[in-house]
Amino acid sequence: MTPPSHQPATSRNFSAAFERMCNFVAIAQTRNAAETRRVLILQCFVILPNDRFNQARQIVEAIDTLFGLELEVADVEDDLDRLVKDGSLSRASSSSYALNVQKRAEMQQRLDAATSLEDKVRNEWFAQLDLDHPQLGHEAMWRALRQYLALSFRRHGLQAVAYLDPRHETPDEYLNGLNSLLRKAVEQVKDIATEKRSEASDAISDFLAEVGQYPDRVAYIAQLADGTFNYFSLTVDPEVAHQFRENLERLTLFLDTNFLFGVLDLHANSFVEVSILILEAVSQHRLPFTLRYHAATRDEFVGAIQFHGDKLRSRTWSQAISRAANRSPRTLSGIELKYHMRNAQSPVDVDSFLKPYEHFDVLLKDKGVDIYRVASAGERSQQKADLLADYSDFLESRHKEKPASLIDHDVTVIDAVLELRERANSTVRAGALLLTCDYTLYRFDQEISRRTGRKGCVLLPNVFMQMLRPFIPSSTEFDRSFAETFAIPEFRIIGSGAARATSRLMSLLATYRDVQEETAVKLLSNDLLLDRLSPVEDDVEFQELVEAEIINQNNELMEEKAALERQIEESKRLRLREQEERNEEQQKSVERIKQEQRQKQEALETAERERLEREAIESRLQSERDARHTAEQEKQAAEATAAKLAKKNQQYGNVLWIGASSLIGVLVFLGMQSVAIPFLDDVANPVTARLLLAVSAFCLLLGIGRAKWRAWLWGGAILSIVMLFIDRLL
Repeated sequence: MTPPSHQPATSRNFSAAFERMCNFVAIAQTRNAAETRRVLILQCFVILPNDRFNQARQIVEAIDTLFGLELEVADVEDDLDRLVKDGSLSRASSSSYALNVQKRAEMQQRLDAATSLEDKVRNEWFAQLDLDHPQLGHEAMWRALRQYLALSFRRHGLQAVAYLDPRHETPDEYLNGLNSLLRKAVEQVKDIATEKRSEASDAISDFLAEVGQYPDRVAYIAQLADGTFNYFSLTVDPEVAHQFRENLERLTLFLDTNFLFGVLDLHANSFVEVSILILEAVSQHRLPFTLRYHAATRDEFVGAIQFHGDKLRSRTWSQAISRAANRSPRTLSGIELKYHMRNAQSPVDVDSFLKPYEHFDVLLKDKGVDIYRVASAGERSQQKADLLADYSDFLESRHKEKPASLIDHDVTVIDAVLELRERANSTVRAGALLLTCDYTLYRFDQEISRRTGRKGCVLLPNVFMQMLRPFIPSSTEFDRSFAETFAIPEFRIIGSGAARATSRLMSLLATYRDVQEETAVKLLSNDLLLDRLSPVEDDVEFQELVEAEIINQNNELMEEKAALERQIEESKRLRLREQEERNEEQQKSVERIKQEQRQKQEALETAERERLEREAIESRLQSERDARHTAEQEKQAAEATAAKLAKKNQQYGNVLWIGASSLIGVLVFLGMQSVAIPFLDDVANPVTARLLLAVSAFCLLLGIGRAKWRAWLWGGAILSIVMLFIDRLL
């Protein structure tokens, strides 16, 4: 059992906690507040990895800043010791605490999974907004949705906590319906223009109403609700919360009439599926609950069947009227609406429809629900009278209408529940509860509980389901039904002014022949008309108001028809003018095409002439180029021939000249041999000297005739003479 020294935490800022609701989602379904608190402490080390925590007070401040929860320092000190002992944290002497690596990875994985799921849901919704509401900004709508979820989940968490600990007071704003919370959430987002608020509210309502079609959205909503419950469970007296979550005590669950209508498929309230799941969970998981309905509930059930059956039998209902009722089902009783749903599909008489419910007690017994036998009577007349007075004052102060028979039923059942609870041994072992879909009855019980300090004895199905979640294995179906409860409007009191007016209007419409379905839908959807009809008791006045509205609608239809005819005529005139303009444009287009074709033909002819001229010029120029090329070739051939001839002549001349020069050289040599030359007598070798002179003469003569070789030849001649003089000197 939780140590008595532990104190509940104080919620200082739920908005801050909701911004980090992924952290509470990651806590999962912890078994008690102490365990939740310890996991929350560990998350401080994950969120603030660079911070050093040396003492409990630092962690208390961190949790206050991050999550808006004020914990007791002594509790956190005990938790730190426990975490060090189990190895989740480590600490050497007086140094700071350190989170176990494996534990850190495990917690980070949970946080990442919760964050990833939120991202998927957000992106999926943004894609849907682009199709259905393209004028609404993504980020502004996400802030509005988160704000609404924060408000509705806080309301839901407070409802659960108020049951566990009646000392908790729920602020008035969280006693209002979900619709008012939705309006408030949208108004708080400044980026949503005033004229777009209604559309924004519809988009958020659609997000929750369609939650069952998106598995990720189901998981997201269910996890946020669980996280909220984990948050508020820390603010409850630990002993009370611990005993409830550790041990489900035996309870007698009284089921209200509207609850029974739901499980027998005679109600269209959105709590129906939740109610059915509760019965299935009790049976499947063998929860220690006894399911009962009070004798007064039986009488009310029978009376309701008889009352609404008589109303339905009083008229013959066409399928058009039934279809209209299905399209505007806001204030009809469940029995009437269910009948019209059946009749709209295929014609059915009222007796055949109600036949299965003649023995409703057998149907309920098959579901594990039996009648509660009152042990005694008449001993609590004063308590019941006081309760009746309080309930009547409560309804009057909130301007709620309810027939006296229904008020008496509610008081009788609550008094029976209170009697059983007074026999219980403690406030934890409550003994009995009443499950109802009537939000007004639930609010009354909350107010009385706070005033008297007792635990609440009336619960809504979704709040009770939340408290059962730790004891029931999670499933997709369970999570989906649970998530859808956050999108439902509060149960309206059947028999209220609006409900009676709707029922009377339906009966009146059934008397008219060939009433159009669209006309019936407009009348049943006209809230202003229903408001005017609600206080009217006189049938004649009621009929006059309805007929006046029908006439008004007919006039509007006639005006719409006339406007439509004018619109058709205007459309015809516009179409005729557009056709004429199109014809003119087509004629102009034909002329433009012809003109373009003529221009193209002329351009082609001009281009052809220019081509022929260019070809003639190119042919003439080619001929000239060919002639020049031929002449050039002939010239080059003549020059080549002349060059060859000159070369041959030169070759012949060279041969003749060389021969002549050689002959002269030889003659010179021979002549010198036969003639005595005194100059040569003194040389060492006269023959050689005469040979040098002959060579000199050869070179001189040859150089005269051949300029090309002249320098070399004359050089050779000079060299020969020099050598001769050198030999003479020696």
